[in-house]
Amino acid sequence: MSYTNITTDERESIQMMLARGENSISVAGKLNRSKSTISRELIRNSLNGIYSTLKAEKLSKERKKHCGATNKLSNNHILKESIHAKLIE
Repeated sequence: MSYTNITTDERESIQMMLARGENSISVAGKLNRSKSTISRELIRNSLNGIYSTLKAEKLSKERKKHCGATNKLSNNHILKESIHAKLIE
């Protein structure tokens, strides 16, 4: 099973459906997404109980910046110098 991130268009649809009073289960069905995916989207990207497409996009992009592996050598100069010295030997 592959996972795809929620798109901007889907976020706009979520916002419109919620504004019409639809619940997350209904939204999930109409977007052909898992209930848990929509629930997680609402929990992660709602501010003060209000879901906004623009804010959801901004929050999502901020989280993407900080995920993934970090470069250990660029963050640890002592380790970098130690490895460099060993390679020179």
